[in-house]
Amino acid sequence: MKYKVNKNTHPVYLQIYKQIKEDIINGYYPYNTKLPSKRLLADETDTSTVTIEHAYALLCDEGYVESRERSGFFVIFRKTDGFSLSTENDFRNTENNRQHHINPEFPFSVLAKTMRAVISDLGEDILEKSENKGCTQLRFAIKHYLAKNRGISVDTEQIIIGSGAEYLYSLISKRRNTIIDGSALVTGMLFAMTLPSTVPYWIPAVGSALAIIVAKLMCGGLGQNIFNPALFSRALMLMLFPAALTRYPAIGVDAVSSSTPLHHMVMPALPEESILDMFLGNCPGSIGEISALALLIGGAYLVYRKVISLRIPASYILTVAVLTLIFHKTDAPIEWMLYSLFSGGLMLGAIFMATDYATSPVTPNGQLIFGVGCGLLTVLIRYFGGYPEGVSYAILIMNLLTWAIDKATPQTQFGISKADKKVAEAERKAAKAAEKAEKLQKQVEKLHAEGGHK
Repeated sequence: MKYKVNKNTHPVYLQIYKQIKEDIINGYYPYNTKLPSKRLLADETDTSTVTIEHAYALLCDEGYVESRERSGFFVIFRKTDGFSLSTENDFRNTENNRQHHINPEFPFSVLAKTMRAVISDLGEDILEKSENKGCTQLRFAIKHYLAKNRGISVDTEQIIIGSGAEYLYSLISKRRNTIIDGSALVTGMLFAMTLPSTVPYWIPAVGSALAIIVAKLMCGGLGQNIFNPALFSRALMLMLFPAALTRYPAIGVDAVSSSTPLHHMVMPALPEESILDMFLGNCPGSIGEISALALLIGGAYLVYRKVISLRIPASYILTVAVLTLIFHKTDAPIEWMLYSLFSGGLMLGAIFMATDYATSPVTPNGQLIFGVGCGLLTVLIRYFGGYPEGVSYAILIMNLLTWAIDKATPQTQFGISKADKKVAEAERKAAKAAEKAEKLQKQVEKLHAEGGHK
């Protein structure tokens, strides 16, 4: 043993703890090796046995060693396993604790290795407060994960500002912090999909903050918002900064603005791009709206996983298809219909925006009506509005009518026959009539009482 301590610096027990921990990690004390006795180590370091006991207790707490009754302290750390859980207390074997025991399949060794790696790499820096934008390592980890596993290339500033706006608002308003639900991340990404790639970074930053604070939190939080937050912010930013949000880069050309296919259709004329290019995404437009193929694949996956229902997207797209086929503006009705479907944000809005749980109807018939209404309004705005795209405003208008649609399309109660419904309706009418008769009786008695008093 060669442990040395300096009584003029850090606490002595911490110095001893660190030296022994290094010896354990480096293999000087292999697994199941007994550590020196407290008295022996105290004599060597010229300290008290209480100091050594504190150091050993800290090693026990962190899973390096364990205390065995009347035997001493033994190493339970192995590099292959990470943290080893102490077996000194028999409380794990009691029936009480067995009922609340965690699933034995939980990868404790992986968790232990991760915790040890973080503590070893960061040391005391782990106790320092992160910058206001969020932990730098976490931000880059999220960016790397999205790029590698999801194929999504996003800027970390945008996601963190969206989440930061929710956290800041929660602090100011003294409300429960809901950043953990991840909705701010989804809102920020959806809002980014509605923007062209040429916008400056402050546009998605301001837009994400408005979507989180104004459209979601000020309306009561997740699940109580009236409008889709991403579309609300998109419409608001379009009114405030129309030039920035309508400048699209030409395909294959840097820093040159180009008109989208919808601008050609306003003339009216068919776009220059082929239908195949429109379907694949080889055309100017916002980041998330140009590739109809990619959006349809994403929508099919969401339907397969039962995340969304097919009613709203199908009724929305079908309504636009039928109306544009009937009321076409060129001599090629089918081509006009296909260009109307593949251009603009129709696919993005129908699949990812209109299906928002909080702002769309919950009844099956209501979802069909909602989709048809969105399709009708989209065509009307595209044909007669001053702006070539109508998806955002169509969905926002239908968001306002969601409560009315749900109320007008109640779901059928299973297990109740028509006779039961008639009996319930008769009972309701009888109760209403009895209540009315009781009120009349009270009025008559009041009149008699007033007449007798006179």
